[in-house]
Amino acid sequence: MAGTRREFIGVGVGAVAIAGLGAGFWGDVFGAARSAARSPRRGYGPRGAANELGLRLPEGFRSRLIARGGEPVQGTGYRWHEASDGMACFPADDDGWILVSNSETLVGGASAVRFDAAGRARSAYRILEGTTQNCSGGGTPWGTWLSCEEVMGGLVWECDPSGERRALSRPAMGTFKHEAAAVDPRGRRIYLTEDLIDGGLYRFTPDEWHDLSSGLLEIATVAPGGW
Repeated sequence: MAGTRREFIGVGVGAVAIAGLGAGFWGDVFGAARSAARSPRRGYGPRGAANELGLRLPEGFRSRLIARGGEPVQGTGYRWHEASDGMACFPADDDGWILVSNSETLVGGASAVRFDAAGRARSAYRILEGTTQNCSGGGTPWGTWLSCEEVMGGLVWECDPSGERRALSRPAMGTFKHEAAAVDPRGRRIYLTEDLIDGGLYRFTPDEWHDLSSGLLEIATVAPGGW
């Protein structure tokens, strides 16, 4: 994702706001999704005209500006990073939630905004620094953020969304031009992509689930005949 100095982070009722809701809500959501899959209607409906933020949202969706690159996050004194890229939301222990975001710049790293249960930004802070060009990543079932460096020899960094624990590098997950990380909790593996034209698709199997410090890293190969 390319970033600009006028980028923004939009928060809507259909996006990060639902992260602070409980298990009962998610059951309703997935039940509705299964019903929708059997329905002839697909998606959220047509997009409306561009709003004041330049977003074309379906009916029933709202958006608001939280932060711009290089400017303080609303309600805090924390200056938001440039070139926001991969993001995820995590539930907080006060029924609020935490939004984390990478910075795909030379100074890299990742930042977070903590929201209360009413959706108000309460604080913003750094969760990763000393890296470069942090592109995408992925959340883990145990509540950490995997931030991927998109440079040759780049690493995956495991970050604490609350910022209370120091981020840790995970070299066992490979040193290459990382793009994204997708966790398969059922298979207990993590799939990794590489941002090169001839880049690989990787599979990492930890020696111990929840511990990414060691494990088996494999790359997919193409069999004869293209399979």
